[in-house]
Amino acid sequence: MVSMLAGLGHQLRHLLRAAGLAKSTYYHLLSHPAAVTRPDIEPMVAEIFARTPNGCGHRQIRMCLVHEFGVRVSHKSVLKVMRRMGLECRIRRPNPYRKYSSYR
Repeated sequence: MVSMLAGLGHQLRHLLRAAGLAKSTYYHLLSHPAAVTRPDIEPMVAEIFARTPNGCGHRQIRMCLVHEFGVRVSHKSVLKVMRRMGLECRIRRPNPYRKYSSYR
């Protein structure tokens, strides 16, 4: 947003002050854009996730990728891809009405 407004002729120091960014942070983010992790496995992850009505977790998706598609990938990479795609496993979510009790 800041770089877009700076390109329209606004002064950079005013934009950075309004955004609450340091000048060094702004230039660091410009020179180091966020890299997309494993875009090649996105269609396969979406296909595996769509098989079940509630979806499945990143570990199960990783196992399917390794055994069915022959793709060597880390479970952390699969989790990053799932977060970027907005996929979330609905099977084992914590119950907000039941708190943890060490008494049991």
